[in-house]
Amino acid sequence: VFLAGALKDVQQWPEAERLLTSAMDRHAREPAVPLLLAQVLQAQGRVEEAKTWFEQVLKMAPTPDAYIGLGEIALGQGDAVQATRWLKTGLRYDPYNVKALKTLQEIQQRHG
Repeated sequence: VFLAGALKDVQQWPEAERLLTSAMDRHAREPAVPLLLAQVLQAQGRVEEAKTWFEQVLKMAPTPDAYIGLGEIALGQGDAVQATRWLKTGLRYDPYNVKALKTLQEIQQRHG
């Protein structure tokens, strides 16, 4: 899982996805694995698959990064209202999350 995270960080998406998919059986109950997989899929533009995995993560644990990922997907699909809801929920768990704060600021600038 550590190697998959490192591969994600250097944008080696297919290899990271392969490792995470194979790790899923061994770490099925740990939210970190599907969370990383969702982020890798989102980075590749596979947002519907990413959305499914982010939602799966939230069934396991209220993870700020999953809420933020869903917010980014909603924003990318043109739903600023739902994006704001997801991002604000993520901020309840991590009030200083820079990514969420920047995205909310972007929404406010665009949509008032």
